[in-house]
Amino acid sequence: MHLESAMVRRTIFLLGLALAVAAQPLMVPSPAAAKDNGKRRGDDNANEHANHIVLQSAYAELAEGYMTLRGEFGDGNVTVWLAGLQLDLLRWSPQELVVSLPKDLAPGSYDVIVVRSNGGLKYDSMSVAIGFYSGVGDLPAGPAGPQGVAGPAGPAGPQGPAGPTGATGATGPAGPTGATGATGPAGPTGATGATGLTGPAGVAGPAGPVGAVGPMGPQGPDGPAGPAGPTGAGGATGPMGPMGPMGPQGPAGPQGPIGLSGAVGAQGPAGAMGPIGPEGPVGPAGPVGAQGPAGPQGLTGAQGPAGPTGPQGAPGVSNYQVVTTTTNVSLVGQVGTQSIVVNCPANQTVFSAFIYRVSAGVRAPFPGGVDWAGWPTGRGQWTFSLRNTNFSGYVDIVETGVVCVTAN
Repeated sequence: MHLESAMVRRTIFLLGLALAVAAQPLMVPSPAAAKDNGKRRGDDNANEHANHIVLQSAYAELAEGYMTLRGEFGDGNVTVWLAGLQLDLLRWSPQELVVSLPKDLAPGSYDVIVVRSNGGLKYDSMSVAIGFYSGVGDLPAGPAGPQGVAGPAGPAGPQGPAGPTGATGATGPAGPTGATGATGPAGPTGATGATGLTGPAGVAGPAGPVGAVGPMGPQGPDGPAGPAGPTGAGGATGPMGPMGPMGPQGPAGPQGPIGLSGAVGAQGPAGAMGPIGPEGPVGPAGPVGAQGPAGPQGLTGAQGPAGPTGPQGAPGVSNYQVVTTTTNVSLVGQVGTQSIVVNCPANQTVFSAFIYRVSAGVRAPFPGGVDWAGWPTGRGQWTFSLRNTNFSGYVDIVETGVVCVTAN
């Protein structure tokens, strides 16, 4: 695990003094690894490399009154905000910003926001621990660095966005009911209606008397002929008549199929050789033959002289030991905090530290809205601070620990 990027350099320097190992500064944990990278915000055009804002680290010098921010800030004007206050921009470049800090700023964790509004609002933010390193334990303060060259005054920041529209006012009471108006004059007579439907037919009258029989009509035409009767029985065969004359010869029939071939005869003698013709073109080259076997290996050369012995490395650390504690954490909603202190055994020094939540016996990262930070509060002591920014409370089991070593 690693500390917030803004805190790495100073923490490594303090641990290096505590361990008296100047040649090998010790690594310390960073809460940035426990943060949810999905918290980093940007607008829908964040993929445009020339316009986006990426805040990578923030390093505060509260005693000196300034803070250095590093990341990708593009080419436009930017503004920097801390705890709701706009900070003065002392020096600017596309990769680094130097801003002033309020003189009455109390130690704590603050959200730093970098904003650029030209061509659409773009911003990024991170939580920074400020003021936790002044007078830590019995460690002496490091020497002051050389004063940097004052940068040119930055241009005026763009006008902020318009505030939200106010809420709609309450509806007023209903007015009194007006007086009833006078009755209007009678309207004109309507047009005549359409003719009604025809009524149903009346009931049929009684049947009249039967009339007298009329005279017989003329005879009708003959009907069609009836079907033929059945054929009668055949008569007896008559005697054979005389033979008629022979008819003419008919045409020739088609040719029959070819018969089988006979056996092949013996080959005749070869004829005399003809004259030799002109020489033809040269044929293509044949394929390359296979590579022959490798020759014998040459003799090994004489061994060169041994190089000089390298310098002796700096003394390191030994006796690694991990110390863990389990704590029931209960954080109220909206910035509830709790501190946890872990100590090394006597005569040992903190090498690194770690923290995670234990859910159903499994180690897991903290949920969104729950942040933490950690810093050394003594040669063999480390202090963690948990913060809940959610509206609801947070209750969980948290395991913290330190890796302790003996400085050689």
